[in-house]
Amino acid sequence: QYLVAKQIVRHLPAHSLVLAPPAVSRWLPTFRRYSHPVLAKPQWLKHDTQRRVRSALMQCVRRSPPRRCVTPALDAALDRVGVDAVVLIRNQKRLKPVRARLRAAGYALQPWSRKLRYEVWARVS
Repeated sequence: QYLVAKQIVRHLPAHSLVLAPPAVSRWLPTFRRYSHPVLAKPQWLKHDTQRRVRSALMQCVRRSPPRRCVTPALDAALDRVGVDAVVLIRNQKRLKPVRARLRAAGYALQPWSRKLRYEVWARVS
């Protein structure tokens, strides 16, 4: 997961907001010019609403994401939080519909992530 975080920081603009599984998220702040994880320490968030939305997004990058992660509500949450990139576990359940939602929300699979155990989807500008 350290190597995945290293590649994310290398390829994405500095200070990008990244939705990634906890195993990857925890490494992001350890790099210079690091990308920010969507949720590192929930207690740092000032508002319960922020904490709830970000925690719900984190559920979508787990190995078994809930069904709500393949609805338009996912798109709205990604926009509201301002997520620049999403990291998916390659063998997670419901991967095809999550990929479709990400494409619909304006994200593209990053070619450099094809050799990793994770897929990195970045917002197309």
